[in-house]
Order: sequence, then structure tokens, then C-alpha cells
Amino acid sequence: MPEKTIRYDRWRPLIEASRNEDALIAVMREYCDTLLPSDIAKLPAWCPRCSVRSITDIGELAVEYTAIELKYDRDDDARTTLHDLALTFCAASEQLKRLRHPMLNIDTGSGRAPSP
Repeated sequence: MPEKTIRYDRWRPLIEASRNEDALIAVMREYCDTLLPSDIAKLPAWCPRCSVRSITDIGELAVEYTAIELKYDRDDDARTTLHDLALTFCAASEQLKRLRHPMLNIDTGSGRAPSP
């Protein structure tokens, strides 16, 4: 299985710096916009488009890209792109979990649940 990619290493800090869902959506939209047409052309035809229209797309694409990568049986540029997509969307999904969990909510700064 491929290692972490330079592309993922560039986007992970931006994902982790997202302090709310709107910021996370903006980062993931920008990530999708940076994919080159040549990278997209290498992906299997049945691979979902990298497009984030709503917050739910992040988790759905994390699952889909991971499943496709696990089933993909060739070791080529498409696999590297699939691996990058899976890693990046999984990182975004984890960040979304942190943003939504009251005990992990990074907006409070304390790591404790916000007071009622």
C-alpha cells in the first residue's frame, strides 16, 4: 500500500486548522479544485467525482474512496491518487468528528464541553 503522499501532507494541516464546518467545507472544496484533469482521468470511471456540496459529502467520500482503494488491484498512478483521496477525506471526516463532539470541540479551547 502506498505511503502518505506529499499532497496529503500539504492538506492535512489545513484540514486540522479548520475551526468550524464551513471552514472545513471550504478547505475540501479547494482540495478538490486542485486535482489536475490528468489525475482525474487516471481514476476508474466508476469512481465518484471529488466534489463537496455539503458537509455530509465529506464522510460519504471518505468511505467511498477508501473502499475503492482497498478493492483496486493495480499498482499505478490511479492507486496513488485514490490513496491520497482516501487519506485526505478520512482526515477531513476525523476533523468533522472533532468539530461536532462537545468534549472534543476545539472552539472551546479548553477541551471541555461548553457550559450550558
